[in-house]
Amino acid sequence: MIYLILGTSFLTLNAAILHVISPYGILPDFILIMVFYLGFHRISVEGVITSFSLGLIADTFSSGVVGTTSFGLVFVFAVTHLFSNKMDFNSMPIKIGGAFIMTLLKANLVYLILRILLFHRDVSFYAFAVPAAIITAAVSPLVFNLLDRVEKKVNAQRAWVK
Repeated sequence: MIYLILGTSFLTLNAAILHVISPYGILPDFILIMVFYLGFHRISVEGVITSFSLGLIADTFSSGVVGTTSFGLVFVFAVTHLFSNKMDFNSMPIKIGGAFIMTLLKANLVYLILRILLFHRDVSFYAFAVPAAIITAAVSPLVFNLLDRVEKKVNAQRAWVK
């Protein structure tokens, strides 16, 4: 539940403040960073439902095709979960690189879905995908640190309740 509130706050930050600051509309994907984090910290149905819900909320905020962001985020969550069984996501360079790669993966998935749904109309997506991935990777350490603090508080509250 706390991740849904935090994700909605990130979406509000993107919609209200960062669109004014960014000259070309290239913004960091805070939600993707959060889903990536959930993929190796909250490996449960809660993470999948949170990813899907945040995707639907993001589609509502962006007035896009409903379901495209949800699909991309759930796919990123699943891939991150699969890699979390094989890799250790404790070092910051691996987290930053993972956020960069997952941003490009999500961008490609959403692009393919839009190309299929829009009957092969030209959607200029790749011109924004790489800069967005770079910006997302650049801000990801700040978001990871924030999410680590939230995770510690949530775990402390759960331990106190038990």
